[in-house]
Amino acid sequence: MSTRSTISIKNDDGSIDSVYCHFDGHPDSNGKKLLDNYDTEDKARELINLGDISSLGETIEETEDYYRMRGDPINISHYKPNEIQEYLNDSQDYNYLFDDGMWWVGRYREKKLPLDQIIMERKMENFYPSINEVYHPEWLDFDFDIDDAVPVYLRKEFRKVVRLISTELENEGYQEIQIEDYLKKFIEQIV
Repeated sequence: MSTRSTISIKNDDGSIDSVYCHFDGHPDSNGKKLLDNYDTEDKARELINLGDISSLGETIEETEDYYRMRGDPINISHYKPNEIQEYLNDSQDYNYLFDDGMWWVGRYREKKLPLDQIIMERKMENFYPSINEVYHPEWLDFDFDIDDAVPVYLRKEFRKVVRLISTELENEGYQEIQIEDYLKKFIEQIV
């Protein structure tokens, strides 16, 4: 059985280009591939320019798109800023959006969350929800017109620092509960 997804990119003018992906749409598969292999706007755009795909690969060459597989026309859905509702209605099981230098994911018609957060939560890294309260205020949904008090690049830098601290503490032999306690205290001091 397939887990369908969309893979999209937000353009500078607020429009969205989107393609359909038929297989392995869940974050542990396609989500991880997007984070690990399509982590820049150029790579994300190159992937989307293939059009609808059957299966996402770790490289463009490994990706099975319908144009190269069957000779189908390249299909890329384009949504203008005033067509966000139509974009939402075309959603699949998982919907990935590359916006402002990072990947976001949401289930059908749900608000999008940072993809790296979802993958970490699936690994049961319990400290991450505390971090989420700091960098993920309630404004985060499909309403792209709302200003954020904390710029995306700062949230990304904050996550990098927390991951670095976590990795270092783990390498030093600290237990998961000790790392979680340390990170909670660290976040409280910053906030």
